[in-house]
Amino acid sequence: VSGFTQMLDAIARRLQKPEITQAPADERPRLLINALTSTRTLLVLDNLETLTGADQRSLFAFLGHLPRTCKALLTSRPLVIATGRRLKLQKLGLLQLQRELNAKYLLRN
Repeated sequence: VSGFTQMLDAIARRLQKPEITQAPADERPRLLINALTSTRTLLVLDNLETLTGADQRSLFAFLGHLPRTCKALLTSRPLVIATGRRLKLQKLGLLQLQRELNAKYLLRN
C-alpha cells in the first residue's frame, strides 16, 4: 500500500465494504469509522515508514477516532512518533515474545 487513501481502501475491502473505496477520498475515513463501530476489529498496519509524513499524520488522526470496538497494532522499522503505547521489540524467539507481550498486558490491566 503506497499511501493513506490506499490504506483506507485496503481496510474497506477487508471489511467487505467495497462501496467505501468509491466514496470521495475525504469521506472515506468517516465511513470506515462508522463501519468499524459495528464490529470488533484489530487493524494490523505494517511498514509505516513507507508512508510520507503527511500520510502518517493523516493515519494517526484517523486512528485517534477509532471506536472502542477497534484496536490498532502499528509496526515500523525506524521509530515513528505517535500517541499510544509503544513496545520496542528486539530479535526475540516466539516464547520470549509471548512472555513480553503477556507482561506488558498484565502491567496495563
